[in-house]
Amino acid sequence: MFDLRRNLVPDAYAPCVLAPMMASKLLRVALGHHIKADEIQRRLPNAVFMQMPQLSKKVSVVDFAHTAFGKTCPFPVHIDDEGVTAQDVYIIKDGQRMDCITNRVTAAEMSLPLTRKARVDSNGSAPQISIRNLALLPQSDEVPAMLDSIKEGFYLVDGSHSEGSPKGEYVCLVTIGYRIKNGQICEKIDGCGVWGFADDFLQSIAMVGNDFSWYPDEHSEINGINAAVGSPTIRAGLNIGQVF
Repeated sequence: MFDLRRNLVPDAYAPCVLAPMMASKLLRVALGHHIKADEIQRRLPNAVFMQMPQLSKKVSVVDFAHTAFGKTCPFPVHIDDEGVTAQDVYIIKDGQRMDCITNRVTAAEMSLPLTRKARVDSNGSAPQISIRNLALLPQSDEVPAMLDSIKEGFYLVDGSHSEGSPKGEYVCLVTIGYRIKNGQICEKIDGCGVWGFADDFLQSIAMVGNDFSWYPDEHSEINGINAAVGSPTIRAGLNIGQVF
């Protein structure tokens, strides 16, 4: 399926603390592709988003239009490229699936709310459905408590080559990571990757931090539409293995 996936030897399912940069990358590949109405329309009745199970009440995801937490978002959109006033959209609220993202055509065809997500890339093509500022909302958990909760696991700071499949599988190379032993960050790990399925990853989120950071969407280079993804530190379970 993916080159990285074929070269990754599964090792173990482990509890992990994901720093905001790594968490945002996994949030993007777990959700960003699957919450678009046109993708859902292509894959009904097997669309990943429509089958999403109930998650922890700590999990809330919003695609912000232009303002979040009292500040301007990295890529503010006040009016989308179909001329519709932009608005914030809850994707997941308190663990419950809410709205996918639509444009005029998909909203009418699928009898869904118009969520004002039409955007044009730099080449001026027809408007596409795209995220703008996708964020996992911070909660009250503190990073030291997340680390203390893990006897044997991993602290993952950053990754690259993150990809997701139409069936909900994701994969990401770990570029900066460490082992956790008895709640302490220990030696650095090299040559590792994480993989799994979107719903399993989202269901495994047990703690959500009170910090938060935005990052440019690394997939913007592919579709030519600028966007941002943000997350607090989280505790989740991941399949982790060696890349050869």
